[in-house]
Amino acid sequence: KLPSNETLEITLNNNPINVGEYIAADVVNINIIRDTNGTLEDVTSFYQFYVAGSVNINKKKITITRHDKTIEYNGLPYYNNEIINSIESNITGLANGERLEINLLDNPSKVGSYEGLIQLNEIDILDKDNNSTKSNYSITINPGKITITKKQITVTTFSDSSKTYDGETIYILFNLNK
Repeated sequence: KLPSNETLEITLNNNPINVGEYIAADVVNINIIRDTNGTLEDVTSFYQFYVAGSVNINKKKITITRHDKTIEYNGLPYYNNEIINSIESNITGLANGERLEINLLDNPSKVGSYEGLIQLNEIDILDKDNNSTKSNYSITINPGKITITKKQITVTTFSDSSKTYDGETIYILFNLNK
């Protein structure tokens, strides 16, 4: 127990924030200040300290889910900001102020099925200062499947036509209904 005119001050010299083990003795500063009639004196050197323990910060688990989606072919690449935003809006559990950044492997525009378009190396998590904090997370990806189906087109003649054979070519006008 300290004498009544001495005060123990403990401050952190390194605020642990990222994943890892932090030894208590490495992250704290200890000072003892004596107040003698209003005169403050550092008397830390009069004491011997034993600081025990450690703090572990473990990775936070998050899951990134891209739900299956089927769209009709329109000639345009499927991914755009809307799809990136829909992926990002399905993320919960990011630390306060951090955001997800995704670079997609492919941008499908042809008819077919596409799986695995989101890969771990194409994802980063950034703090408010744009520093990567991805190493603080354990990330599971459910990439979903994108299916682009054939667009249905109907071709019809403008009117029913009939003609008796005369050896001449007939020209027929068609209406394209997309």
